[in-house]
Amino acid sequence: MASGLKRVLGFLLLLLPLASGSGAPGGDAAFQVYAPVVAARASGDTVADGYFLSPRFAADSAATATALATGRKTDSGNIAWAAGDPAGGALTTIAGQLRVEVGFALGIVSTVPFNHATPAAFVAHNPDRGNTAEIAHEIISDTVPAVVIGGGYDHGYFPLDNPDYLALAGGQTAYTHVITRTAGVDGAVALQAVAADVSLAGGERLFGLFGTPDGHFATHQVADAPGAPAVTRGAVEDPLLADAALAALTVLSQDPDGFFLLVEQGDIDWSNHQNNFATMIGGIWDLDRAVQAVEDFVDAPGGPEWPDTLLVLTADHANSYLRLSLELGAGDLPRQVNEGGWLYPDGEVSYGTQSHTNELVTLQARGAGSAVFAGYAGSWYPETGIVDNTQVYQAIRQAVAAGVRHVILFAGDGMQLAHEVAGSRYLYGRDRALAWHDWGEGVDGWAGFATTWDVTTYNNYAAAAGVAPYDPDSFDPLLGYDGSRGGWVPYPLAAGQ
Repeated sequence: MASGLKRVLGFLLLLLPLASGSGAPGGDAAFQVYAPVVAARASGDTVADGYFLSPRFAADSAATATALATGRKTDSGNIAWAAGDPAGGALTTIAGQLRVEVGFALGIVSTVPFNHATPAAFVAHNPDRGNTAEIAHEIISDTVPAVVIGGGYDHGYFPLDNPDYLALAGGQTAYTHVITRTAGVDGAVALQAVAADVSLAGGERLFGLFGTPDGHFATHQVADAPGAPAVTRGAVEDPLLADAALAALTVLSQDPDGFFLLVEQGDIDWSNHQNNFATMIGGIWDLDRAVQAVEDFVDAPGGPEWPDTLLVLTADHANSYLRLSLELGAGDLPRQVNEGGWLYPDGEVSYGTQSHTNELVTLQARGAGSAVFAGYAGSWYPETGIVDNTQVYQAIRQAVAAGVRHVILFAGDGMQLAHEVAGSRYLYGRDRALAWHDWGEGVDGWAGFATTWDVTTYNNYAAAAGVAPYDPDSFDPLLGYDGSRGGWVPYPLAAGQ
């Protein structure tokens, strides 16, 4: 537990550095912006709490991932499928476009089932995310990315008696190299060995299937050890996200035309649905290591290089309305007890829900093409650093048109800024020390925030306001996300951090 805990002070006016390439109310290089979340803690005013929680209107992973993947808003539950579920409503994804237009190889990596909503939205199409067998079949038999690595081994999303699993295991698919979780075998070592044997030029492909009976990679164990942060890999049989990303890059970087790779840390979201602070920290640690590993991969000779490589990091949506009431140091966890659900009796942290929220999320970019995000910041929300999630798709397309040949999109599922701050404090003792937190400070980087609302969220707000539902040709972005109520920046940091 914490010793010498410092209470984080609330205040009405928050000073923040300007997000690279963005403006702000007033347009100053360092700006003052009203932050209702902080005000609520200082004055008892619950305006932000009320906006995000009462009622709680928020998107799901399927629709938000679809926005990132296709540049289109859709209904909750839709996997790259148009709003309203029309027949023939499949939407073209960024991955599919880049494969057809410039010959990119495709890869998806996730710590949750490979046919779960976020990875599926980039390589499958379905009006119902619950049609997991159909989604898996499309990925394996129709889209056939060069690399698929994810969870779902012997889970309801992809049971071992599923015909597509039997086809994979029997060598009856395009996947020439298939590796599955095996008791007592180091999944990271085995996966990298198999990846090194794949020849894209020879038409070979890699499929890696891991995970526990719960569907996701084994949960990492985080110690309450003030001053000495310690995270233990969840299980030797499952690779870390970094291991899976590097295995994918080993294969994809063989393609001379380039590649698109999605790397999702999905356990952050799953932990947040349980309000489990410790396992959430494990997910942040896993994502942080993966980003570091990919940056090192690009730095190393012989592979992708920064002049034609773009890294993007965001979240598909926020989750749990985590708030940090006390400042914890490196290695320090709040006391949490399980009484039919996780509780935090000492008040170091608080949760507002076990579900998704409509909060802003991080959007960061590094490398070639990162400057294009500045052109989208504030276009829907003037004089802010806010980019709509559909514009991430547009920015990536624009970057590729300008010569980017390697795109790696990281998704911290269910991660908002409070989760990032909590993970950074635990791992490094500082608010902003994760691998992507300095991207906006470099000449080849950009930093801002993204919205996460979908058509369902918009229509809920519209009904409450007594106005027309979402129309792609005439909608009000401020109905999807109202920064005057929720804040023009995400969960705010203490001054000077």
